[in-house]
Amino acid sequence: MRNEIVIENHGGAGGRIAARNVATAAPDGMTVGLGGANNLVLAGLLGRDIGYDPAKDFSFISAVARIPFAIAVRASLPVNDLQECVKYARAHPGKVTFGSAGVGGSSHLAVEAVAQHFQLNLLHVPYRGSSLATNEVVAERIDIVATDLHRLLPLAKSGKVRIIAVTGQLRSKLTPQVATLHEQGLNGFYLDPWYGLYVARGLDAAIGSRWRAALGEAMADKATIARADATHMELVPPSAETLFRWIENDRTRYRELARKIDLASTQ
Repeated sequence: MRNEIVIENHGGAGGRIAARNVATAAPDGMTVGLGGANNLVLAGLLGRDIGYDPAKDFSFISAVARIPFAIAVRASLPVNDLQECVKYARAHPGKVTFGSAGVGGSSHLAVEAVAQHFQLNLLHVPYRGSSLATNEVVAERIDIVATDLHRLLPLAKSGKVRIIAVTGQLRSKLTPQVATLHEQGLNGFYLDPWYGLYVARGLDAAIGSRWRAALGEAMADKATIARADATHMELVPPSAETLFRWIENDRTRYRELARKIDLASTQ
């Protein structure tokens, strides 16, 4: 017997709208969120009321996957790597633009980290989602975007954007020629987006176990594996402990960065 799952997409505000819906639902395992650092970590560093507390309002079911992330520029921007982009931005202060999926998300933080480290004056243009921001780079209405590597790869291969850095701790096997942010001057900084399942606080342990068992079965399915491979998604063994560790690690690392870039005042 298979249980039906209804997927509801609640885009916008870096995933905070969706997380707010989960936080106010009954903790019975019937309303489950698929979220990441945007709404489970960074939202709590915005310095304002977001309608929920990421540290107190959720029970964590399981880690799901990691997603390779990268920074790209419009095709006509005369830069090929991060250092050339920094040089260009310094020569055009306040005129270089970057798009994101909203204030306080991974797509925002990745570029803000670059701007803060190299003391650049960049103009942030938030959109409803990273795909919209990426489309604006392709259309050459903005200059820079940070988003999922799998979204950028076909655009880079067709010459519509240029990938200048990957944000993870290591270079991606998909783009071994593209250096990490650390290799290009942001010593020690990395940003590795991830996704996990969470529910309103108070979930019964038995229900969480059932969800993890179902997730394990799904991850072993050949069709699921093929779809994950097609989007370069790294599936991880189902574990609530792994998800909690990701959250705590990112909360510690990003708290200081949020303070340095004065994240609360960028809204």
